[in-house]
Amino acid sequence: MRHDRLWSMAGMSLVLAKLNEITLPKIIKDNGGTPLLASGGKLTARFPNRDKAVEARDKLWAGVAKRLPMLEFQVNREPIEAASLTEAKEKGLVEELSAAKRAFRGSALSFNPHLARCVECGDYPAHTELADEGGHLCTFCQTAKDAAFSLNTHMIGRTPDSEATTIERVYQDYLSGFENLSRKPRIPLNFDDLFAGRGKERRQSERERMAVWFSDINGLGGKVGVWLQQDEDDIPGFFSKVSKIFIATVVKALNATFPQKELEDHTFLPFRIIVAGGDDLWLVMDEEYGLTFAQAYHKAIADKVRGQTADSPLSVAWLEKNADPKQKKNFTEYSFGGALVVTSSHTSFRAVHHLAENLVKETKEKSGRRANALTWRFMGDDQSLTETKLAFDKPLFLSESASGPDLESYLKAIKNEAAEKLSGSHRQQVARLLFEHQADPAAFEYALKRLAGTGLPKKDFDFLLLDPLFRKEGILALDRIATFLELKELAAGGKRS
Repeated sequence: MRHDRLWSMAGMSLVLAKLNEITLPKIIKDNGGTPLLASGGKLTARFPNRDKAVEARDKLWAGVAKRLPMLEFQVNREPIEAASLTEAKEKGLVEELSAAKRAFRGSALSFNPHLARCVECGDYPAHTELADEGGHLCTFCQTAKDAAFSLNTHMIGRTPDSEATTIERVYQDYLSGFENLSRKPRIPLNFDDLFAGRGKERRQSERERMAVWFSDINGLGGKVGVWLQQDEDDIPGFFSKVSKIFIATVVKALNATFPQKELEDHTFLPFRIIVAGGDDLWLVMDEEYGLTFAQAYHKAIADKVRGQTADSPLSVAWLEKNADPKQKKNFTEYSFGGALVVTSSHTSFRAVHHLAENLVKETKEKSGRRANALTWRFMGDDQSLTETKLAFDKPLFLSESASGPDLESYLKAIKNEAAEKLSGSHRQQVARLLFEHQADPAAFEYALKRLAGTGLPKKDFDFLLLDPLFRKEGILALDRIATFLELKELAAGGKRS
């Protein structure tokens, strides 16, 4: 991320995906090799002999350097001769790259009067002159801009799957549902485009915050290890099957969250994909869709897992059967650890990304990577409970949790008739009591009962006292009440109350 423009991040992601998934594998095939892994920023290939491997390596280096001259990447300096991929790993196939990543790399140039400076990212050298706006763009920013802006044009027709990246295939499958609409919304280029469908009156009456979705597939590294132990002729097929599952579940979630019939009058789609591939998914969207997407993605994956056959490379039974006997067999079903960051569209995306990465890591660790789980954070909002030291009941499993309430339980409580009548001012009063009595549930309960008797209708607070969701062994669970208040705000999607 060189700067915080949506088109820059999405465009560069698309360029890198094209290199990783399409361009470099083609170079490998043209030079007599077989791509084994080509996704998620990783590329591994097999060649019949050392000479072909060296020739292809030089062409791969040139392909990357010519497309993105300033791109930093790690590569095996010499091909590794081995009878199998397992033997190649034992000889340092992966360790050499890991060591290169840990080593010092990169350089910086603070000022050079003889070179033009990029008006977008501030780096040297910039070479493309902007006729209308003035200034120059560097190769990175120009490449990202071209890719981001051209995506709308590319999506008019269908690119064959063999020539399309994961991102493009997701868009193509989703946008195929717009074929019968008279007006098709465009893919947004800037963060403000996400809110264009709200209309002027709505935009003036509601907050404009984006929800940024980050998720990572649980335990995929362990599954990949098993696939790479199998017959090398079968390995590309494993990754192809998993890629199709990833695409199908994302498209199904998008269809459920953003139904095409509801977007006919929209100038732009209310979301944009930044990263989709390997085990990562990043989306930005209008805040009002955040929780809906989380539920839809959970359902899409749950349906896919239920429909798996025993010969699926993602099924636990297949993995346990085909794993190395020495390998620990602690595989889990295909699932994600996710995070939603709700913030202003003007917040630095670098800061959002840093926070989200930590939240996803926390979600996966606390959930034990057992099933679909989610945490969230309101960022840069002075009114948010998240920016305080209150305890919360998160991350949450999306459903069917045996260890406590799940997201479905909280959303059911939010739809309670009494909960729906809980106004913003009432929520603030409850939050104030949480701050005052966060270490004393009994004092909080007494204060809440007194609040109900000071002229406010008692029914507005009854459900907090009576619903079993908010109690642990008969004692009010203040972390659950704080979580409920936050989720109620998140479910409101920017609507003021």
